[in-house]
Amino acid sequence: MTPKPSSINADGIFEPFCVEAVPWEDYSQGQRFASRTRELGAFGGCSHVGVCMEELAPGKQACPAHYHMLEEEGEGS
Repeated sequence: MTPKPSSINADGIFEPFCVEAVPWEDYSQGQRFASRTRELGAFGGCSHVGVCMEELAPGKQACPAHYHMLEEEGEGS
């Protein structure tokens, strides 16, 4: 499996980066939903904070209706 790109250098230290260095990830479902995101937090080495940039495609909605359950600290770790 190919590792995801990140801002880590040869010494294992995450360095500051330009937003344009983060690749877009496209999402679409059916005819109504389409967007793309940049996972800035993951690219910069964040493990407890998620930061992303989302861009909607013209005339599209972001995602189907959904909900989030209460999430306990440490869940998924």
